[in-house]
Amino acid sequence: GAHLRRWVIPGALALLPAASYALALGLACIGTGVLGAGTLGLLRPSALWMLLAGLAAAGLARTWRGARARSFRIPSRPRLTWTAAAMGALVIWYARLTLADLAAPETFWDAMVYHLGVPARWLESGRIAGRSPFFADMPLLSAAAWLPGLAWHGELPVRMGGVAWGGLLAAGVWMVARAWLDRRDALLALLAGLSTPLVWIVLPHAGSDGALAACAVLSVAALSRGAGSWPRGPARPGWLVL
Repeated sequence: GAHLRRWVIPGALALLPAASYALALGLACIGTGVLGAGTLGLLRPSALWMLLAGLAAAGLARTWRGARARSFRIPSRPRLTWTAAAMGALVIWYARLTLADLAAPETFWDAMVYHLGVPARWLESGRIAGRSPFFADMPLLSAAAWLPGLAWHGELPVRMGGVAWGGLLAAGVWMVARAWLDRRDALLALLAGLSTPLVWIVLPHAGSDGALAACAVLSVAALSRGAGSWPRGPARPGWLVL
């Protein structure tokens, strides 16, 4: 993801945008690799571990070089309004309920039949084959990205992946808001988005909604940068790739 980010969104970026774009693109690379391996009939745990090890080694090397060359600065804390404080308390309460939801087995029908069921059948057969069972011909890039986690420890890593996409969604909302607002108003916009109940209902389940929302918001952030809303870096249509 870090290597691909340099091509689709070139130029120097702050830590949060660079990490968010790299993680989103890296997960897409994992999903594409898994789909390719499944097409070739190589969906075996050993092949998945080799794929992850190679991508992780390349990404960690790039991240280490970038971290050594980067200077870190802790920003000053914005002054919170009573509205922001109330929204923040609501977000903390929702996060607590989400953690409790992760401790229970998956009960969402789409997740069990489609997002977990179809990749589990792929893993059992070792390949992506045919149009049976139903829903097997639907787009599965986000589910394929978490298939190594499904092979490792069942549904829990996949559901935690949905929460990770929620973190990328929050980072994207912050970046878009900061393109036009000061830090206090951008924080209020972020808390307003995260205090929406539907966000926390969707995230702890093995679905693609969080991935779609995160990539959409990150695409808007990349498009804003490429269109000149952010002054630094040459323009290139990285939003198309996202």
